Amino acid sequence: MPASLLLHARRSAASVLLLFLLPAGLVPSHAAAANDDWLYSDDWQFVVAPYVWMLSMDGDATIGGTKSDIDMPFRDILKDLNLIFEGRFEAHKGDWMFYVDPTLAWLESDADVGPIDVDIDTNMSLVLAGAQRTLYRGPRSEGSDRNMKIEAGLGAVYVGLRIEIDLPAPLPDPDFRESWVDAVVTGRLTTELSDDWKWRIGGIAGGFGIGDGSKFSWIAESFLGRRLGENTHVWFGYRAWGIDYETGSGSKEFALDVLLHGPVVGLAYRF
Repeated sequence: MPASLLLHARRSAASVLLLFLLPAGLVPSHAAAANDDWLYSDDWQFVVAPYVWMLSMDGDATIGGTKSDIDMPFRDILKDLNLIFEGRFEAHKGDWMFYVDPTLAWLESDADVGPIDVDIDTNMSLVLAGAQRTLYRGPRSEGSDRNMKIEAGLGAVYVGLRIEIDLPAPLPDPDFRESWVDAVVTGRLTTELSDDWKWRIGGIAGGFGIGDGSKFSWIAESFLGRRLGENTHVWFGYRAWGIDYETGSGSKEFALDVLLHGPVVGLAYRF
């Protein structure tokens, strides 16, 4: 495959990856209320939360043995976006929270390789699932009337990437597929600032070279949450995510060593 075509395919793959890889158990989707006793109810409580991560990417990527730098602002990714679904579903009972966070994205782009017009379709599927438990809930300091909460959990992230390159006949179509699963651990601290405002910081670490997963991946993030109503809340903040993944060699090599970062906005509804 020509180097220029590989480079364009890499950019298309990176665009999907940085927009929609997620967020492993720390998406700002929990309802934030002045009184959050519902989180500890013996009855089941549920949260549905769509969100948007407006990402940029820095680093480098290798596809088919061709390595190139990545410097992609959000506006460059958005122009190739065709369709996206992002959302999170949570089930709470007592100190426990169970969640699933699927993301599906489709990008379409064109490239000119000399006199040849090339169509590139990129599909990304990501599913995060896991469980998280509250380790501490109480005053954030002695005598304080504001509470804080500390949580930790375990989960897994599945990432699937497919690139379809349509070349004019009789040239063969050099399609590309890759997928992996990362085991992850999560931690988060949430503290009340007022009756309507909360501040949350979180982190995640995963991969660790286990099985076919990444060598290492991490997330660090900070959010402010604002209560909009009894059951509806909005979170906004910033997330940075690093990933180091590598597989294959030679013409089958695929590698990512990237930093994804950008603002996040999410709306959560509890029922």
